[in-house]
Amino acid sequence: MKKIVVLASGRGSNFEVLVQSRTHKFFAADIVALITNKIDAPVIKIAQEARTPVFIINDNQKIFEKLRELSPDLIILAGYMRILPLFIVQAFKNKIINIHRSLLPSFPGIDAQQQALDRGP
Repeated sequence: MKKIVVLASGRGSNFEVLVQSRTHKFFAADIVALITNKIDAPVIKIAQEARTPVFIINDNQKIFEKLRELSPDLIILAGYMRILPLFIVQAFKNKIINIHRSLLPSFPGIDAQQQALDRGP
């Protein structure tokens, strides 16, 4: 079973879908933790109700250390509203997926994909 760590900052709608997906036979993974940078993020309540460990961390070095400790197979950015520093991206190369619809910093907001298409190559 693959281990997933989710990073989220907001309401948690994407996280909630991931949690609900755990009951499907095609979802061969375990969400081992939620890391959030906001102490009052609504996603925390969703994680607690799903009995998923929550870590509130606002320091990039400490996030890196927690990720190393958890040793995930996959890191999902589900509405994580900060840009991960290069050292984290490099350390977890090919293990990070952003499922939030904005493509920061170039294309913010809910229509990010259209902005990218409009801009072209």
